[in-house]
Amino acid sequence: MLKKFLLKSQQKQEVFISLNDALLAAGCSSPEADKLVDKIRQEISKKVSARQGVTGLERGEFDRLKAENNNLKTKISQLEQEIALKTSSLEKLGKESRRVIQEKERIDNIVHHMAEGLVVVDPQGKIVMLNPVAEKLLNIGKDSIGVPLSKTVKDEHLLTVVKKISPDQDGAIQKDIELFSPDDATKRVLRTSSAVVEDPNGKTVGMVTVLNDITRQKEIEKMKSDFVSNVSHELRTPMATIQQNISLLIEGLPGVLNEDQLKFMNIAQDNIARLKRLINDLLDSAAIESGKFKLMVSESSVNERIDNVVTFLVRWAESKKISIQTNLLPKDEILEMDKDRIEQVLTNLISNAIKFTPEGGKVFVSAEKREPTTETPQGVIEFSVRDTGVGITPENIKKVFVRFERGGAIASGVGGTGLGLSICQQIVNMHGGKIWVESKLNEGSRFSFSLPQKSA
Repeated sequence: MLKKFLLKSQQKQEVFISLNDALLAAGCSSPEADKLVDKIRQEISKKVSARQGVTGLERGEFDRLKAENNNLKTKISQLEQEIALKTSSLEKLGKESRRVIQEKERIDNIVHHMAEGLVVVDPQGKIVMLNPVAEKLLNIGKDSIGVPLSKTVKDEHLLTVVKKISPDQDGAIQKDIELFSPDDATKRVLRTSSAVVEDPNGKTVGMVTVLNDITRQKEIEKMKSDFVSNVSHELRTPMATIQQNISLLIEGLPGVLNEDQLKFMNIAQDNIARLKRLINDLLDSAAIESGKFKLMVSESSVNERIDNVVTFLVRWAESKKISIQTNLLPKDEILEMDKDRIEQVLTNLISNAIKFTPEGGKVFVSAEKREPTTETPQGVIEFSVRDTGVGITPENIKKVFVRFERGGAIASGVGGTGLGLSICQQIVNMHGGKIWVESKLNEGSRFSFSLPQKSA
């Protein structure tokens, strides 16, 4: 009890003095009393020291545990935030995944039900995708996916569409190909339209080809071409007879015609000539379409071709009070060309210039020598026919060389078949040249074409 009292007492020194006095009063000697008090003091000191050590240790451990607990709370909070973010991201990914799956299903349905065949190949020429129409047209199955097209399709014409995939190809590549049945008894014509597919970095990842079966269309076109050709040939003989008889009447061999009769005969002769040109255009168009249009190439003078055509058309121009001015090469050039066909091109261009130029207008015909360029290393001779006529509207200027297009003729009220310029384009292209037009409405037009010079 004394120890407990001393441990809790706040005035230990006074207590020890009182205790020492009490021991002396009880008969203890002074050394004995001092010894006993010292012993008690030491015991009390040990107890106090022990208690203070334990309390310090407990406080340090408590502080450490408290700090760890706070750290754990912070980490748990951070983990809860991360889990919330990941849960949100997973939900977004789930929605995006469902959207992608739905979009893929929609595209697959579209591709599956397309009326045209669709084939997709990778840069190595392996089939990535094809729809049922393509399977039927090419006579291959789904097991061909992942197999090189060269091992599934034996037709060389089709292979050229996807044989070489070049990153620098732009736009669609169109081509008509012929496929034969296994027994070669029937032939099918396919129109292919191919385009290179690139990733966002411009790297080629494949090629997509759309196939259209145009066999029936080709058959109809051939029937039409054959019909036009046959009818035109049949018309030539009676036309030649009528033209010859009118010429005899105009010359007065059966008898001299009066002024009115002569006037009507001249009108008839002009229309016969116009009808003859129409028949020739139809025959040329049919020949071009069937691949039977041929050139008779020889060395010929540039200036002479222009002179011949201008001499032939000058009287017609003068009848409309239109002047034709020529600017020929200062030094004549000899080109390898079909002189009759080039005169046909010049005749068509100059005739159109006269036709679409009002009375009192002008037509300019020129030829210029152009120096070699990277596109034309041998140099070219550029022919040009410019007029001060009605011009061509912007929407029609893009289709002046399309067959049976008569936008410019209709706009000006002048008749035409829409064949002449398309034939001119074919003739120029077959010579290795090019033809183009520049025009402004109500200011006139300039038709130009170039022919390559002979290689040195």
